[in-house]
Amino acid sequence: MRVFVKTLIVTLFLSQAIIAQEPQRVEGADSISNILKNSTKGLRYVLSDSGINSELNEVGTTFFKNKYLILSNKKRRHYETTFNEETKAFNNNLYCVDVDKDGNLSFPLLFSKDLDSKNNEGSLTFSPDQKTIFFTQENPNKTDHYELYSAQLDTTTKRPFWGNIKKIDLLPEDYSIETPGISADGTKLYFASDIPGGFGGFDIYVAEINPDGTIASYKNLGPNVNTKEDEKYPNVTPDNKHLYFSSKGHLNMGGYDVFRSSIVGDDYLQALNLGVTLNSRRDDLAFVLVDSNKGYVSTDKSNAGNFDILKFEIKQLEKGKNNFTIVEKKSGVALPNAKVVIKDEFGNVVTETITNKDGKL
Repeated sequence: MRVFVKTLIVTLFLSQAIIAQEPQRVEGADSISNILKNSTKGLRYVLSDSGINSELNEVGTTFFKNKYLILSNKKRRHYETTFNEETKAFNNNLYCVDVDKDGNLSFPLLFSKDLDSKNNEGSLTFSPDQKTIFFTQENPNKTDHYELYSAQLDTTTKRPFWGNIKKIDLLPEDYSIETPGISADGTKLYFASDIPGGFGGFDIYVAEINPDGTIASYKNLGPNVNTKEDEKYPNVTPDNKHLYFSSKGHLNMGGYDVFRSSIVGDDYLQALNLGVTLNSRRDDLAFVLVDSNKGYVSTDKSNAGNFDILKFEIKQLEKGKNNFTIVEKKSGVALPNAKVVIKDEFGNVVTETITNKDGKL
């Protein structure tokens, strides 16, 4: 009787198979680097400057219309940034920048005077029709403590503006809510918070967005995403299959690394580090895909406390041949002429093959 073997490979990147599942965390940067090189073998992120960076701070957020929105504390186009006496640094403002055909960024302009405050602006996200914005601003009485707001785009006037600005009291006021992101269908709001009851530090949560735009109760994404360290910058792909985020935990090169968790039903699978060609021993965050193989990431590779926005291109490298032997589970006996069906984490068939006379692929 022909033996049918079904093998589940859970580390696909946008339907492209990666060979290994994330291993357990080990101590030592060199050991971690070697493990990540093996687990992400076949993929390489080619990083280059985006053209918008300065000696100060630039962090990417998301797209609005055909513009990319960034946070920066550099004075732009005669607009004065405010100085924070406590941090001894200029506050971040939101700017929209042009994007050319090669992904280069330029010509930063203040995004909206309606949404600007005298303190640090935080990350933001838009509803699918881009008529509702959820944005964060620093509490004027508490440094590094952010609050969530919403606003509606009013297009009834000659010059559209953001109106009906409301503070969203989703959490008790003593806790910060940061780096929001909306799912492509507009039904879920992801965010990071330090509210107690999680796994430690900042965790990532998800809340349902009701049809009337109000936010329902939230839930923690669980231990496959969250750790005792900080997790922030959730970003879900348009097909709602993968969650990208940054974490100081899991199997980590140092600082924040970018990770991906597959979403299967209501479950978030074990986070996978995207590897050493993207992540560094500094902070790497605000990962945004533009299409299946291009995007942006913000990084503090100089370890100076100021981020740069880098563009990336994902290269699929030719994989070397891997030798696998298919065996019977209990006896360990090799299975010749066995049909092997390889599926991804969503149950889709990636490939089918037959073992040779020695049970090898």
